[in-house]
Amino acid sequence: MNPITHYIYQGVFSIFIIYLILFLSNYTYIFNSIIFVIILLHIIRLIDLSDKIYTSELDVPELQYFTNDLCNKYNLKKVQLFISKDNSGVLKYNYNKPHYIFIPSDSKPLKQDIQAKVVIAHEVAHIVNKDYKKYLILYYSIITITSLVFYYLINFDSILFIIFSVFIILFIPSLYNIRSHLAEYNADKFAVKNTSESAVSTRLRTNQRLIQNPWYRKYFPYIMPHPSIEKRIEKIHNK
Repeated sequence: MNPITHYIYQGVFSIFIIYLILFLSNYTYIFNSIIFVIILLHIIRLIDLSDKIYTSELDVPELQYFTNDLCNKYNLKKVQLFISKDNSGVLKYNYNKPHYIFIPSDSKPLKQDIQAKVVIAHEVAHIVNKDYKKYLILYYSIITITSLVFYYLINFDSILFIIFSVFIILFIPSLYNIRSHLAEYNADKFAVKNTSESAVSTRLRTNQRLIQNPWYRKYFPYIMPHPSIEKRIEKIHNK
């Protein structure tokens, strides 16, 4: 999905959730509506789609040993490794079974390349730093606060209601992306700590050749869910 399209989608979906809460508030107390919708959203997030997104499980002892060592070091539950055709690593959080890390084939995991270890360390960092939980707390907090604001605005000026709706669509996704950018910087630092600065830099430069860098990123960096590769490289070299 195009980054701008995805950004607008996030804003429109947020408005949809808020309107759903307002609709339910006609039949129950506003806080009951918020709690019900948040629980519903969380249940949807728990639906396991992992079998549909991985290509094949990775069986490379050295990489699995590296992963297990990180898990033991940071007191994490087991992490399973898979090969992905995507350009970058992907982490899937699981609650009652091992987390999944999808390693892009261009990082040469079957050859046990250092770039594959960088991907693993970066994704493990998201578990260690509890980035998924922090994102959910931010997301549900924003939904709660904006729903309450809308609830009290609905009985006042309809123009103000429309203006606030447009504000949600245009700016609220930026808050999610600011949090995501911070998480990426911290994960890169973690990867440097557990591999090396040169290895992380090399992996980022490999990604730089594969990932599109649209012109508007320079002026609107938080329209993208991830920071630019240049900024990430700059961060790891200026600790």
